[in-house]
Amino acid sequence: MLPSRSASRYRRAVLILCAATLVSAIAGAVLAHPLGNFTVNHFAQIEVGCAVVPGGGATEWLTALTGRSRALEIIAGADDFDAVTAEKYGWVNRALPDAQLDDFVDNFARRIASFEKRPLELAKKLVNARAGIPAEAERWSSGQSFVTATTWPETRALIGQLLQNGLQQRGDFELRMGHHLGHLGREK
Repeated sequence: MLPSRSASRYRRAVLILCAATLVSAIAGAVLAHPLGNFTVNHFAQIEVGCAVVPGGGATEWLTALTGRSRALEIIAGADDFDAVTAEKYGWVNRALPDAQLDDFVDNFARRIASFEKRPLELAKKLVNARAGIPAEAERWSSGQSFVTATTWPETRALIGQLLQNGLQQRGDFELRMGHHLGHLGREK
């Protein structure tokens, strides 16, 4: 990977995310706005299945990347998505085989790091201005919606059940949470 001096020199200009494992929930907000998203595995935006809503800008970024209908499918469905589908939906730039991921991202990062900082920042600013980037107030509002949802009694009860089933623990429940959330809801 890039030496720390080069990485810190260009930190404000670009952010590249290399996701070789499961990305779900709150990480979706991070995933939604770097310059490049490259992945080999799968994604889930599972908050609705946990009786909350995505906060911190995840809803806004996901909608900007995938469009309204796909964002609703992803958010309301709270299911797992493979990397190829995520790429097709525009959620990530590329889905790469595991053996190619690190080399591709390293080469891409080194290439960008070799360019002058000011044109990179200006290019990103121009693209962001034309891409409909969510406003800070919108991201704050969705964050507050998430916090509010965590206070609902049904949310607190479901979170307890999810923790008992393996939430935030290594294992099948955590790795296939979208699948398991769909089955928990049907058990009522």
